[in-house]
Amino acid sequence: MELVTQTRLSSSSVDSYNLPVITRTDTSLNAAVAPRTTTKTVGASETTIIEGLTLYLDAGVVVSPTDEFTVRGQLYLVDGEAFDWRSGIGDWNPGVVVNLRRSQNV
Repeated sequence: MELVTQTRLSSSSVDSYNLPVITRTDTSLNAAVAPRTTTKTVGASETTIIEGLTLYLDAGVVVSPTDEFTVRGQLYLVDGEAFDWRSGIGDWNPGVVVNLRRSQNV
């Protein structure tokens, strides 16, 4: 497990021009980090390309589609929906799984 930072952007007010005032809230979370790979066809062969990361977070962590994560000093964006992983048979709930893609705004 390693520490990652979840950044949530929110707005609770507007400025004098009626534009939202954005607030950033950082939260440190324990996570298991794994590379996420996909295969893309390049010419006549297939090449495996690392597309981002997968985070395995503790149960109960809420992830918004607009959240940002800092992992090992790199900024990542949520790619798809976070998944609350549970068994469905009993009380087993190992946590939340979220895919990330590297931010192009770094």
